[in-house]
Amino acid sequence: MADSRKDVAPAVRQLIRLGFDDIAGQLEGGLHTWEISGKHYDRIAAVHVDELTRRVKDKEDFTLLDVREEEEVKQSGRFPKALHIFLGDLPGRIDEVPRDKPVTTFCGSGMRAIIAASILKRGGYDRVEDNLGSMAACQAAGCPIVDVDRK
Repeated sequence: MADSRKDVAPAVRQLIRLGFDDIAGQLEGGLHTWEISGKHYDRIAAVHVDELTRRVKDKEDFTLLDVREEEEVKQSGRFPKALHIFLGDLPGRIDEVPRDKPVTTFCGSGMRAIIAASILKRGGYDRVEDNLGSMAACQAAGCPIVDVDRK
């Protein structure tokens, strides 16, 4: 959500790079304008990398949705048992994401993870959260990342 008109063009560029080219408009004044309007809005919880690591180690029943590109996964590895669906493909493959347990979205830095979480929320998923910092934070914190076949 852009706060001003000068932020719209860079936001549109980023969305197009992520595969989103059907952009309906902007919210003049940004999210704050919506918040003070009294209209309904929703929030997406954020999960710290330490909590995500604990959940994986404790084998909690949740879906970790990795929305990075295939090449990124090959280069950096992945969390054990993460479901991989590239963000640009998520709208067409949303039914592959289980609805019966919480979903935590994950990407390279957290930017695509929040977009993926928004797509899931719009698709009717209620237990959705994103991992702030995602792989960048994991590399800094020493998460249990496993290598994938590198070709």
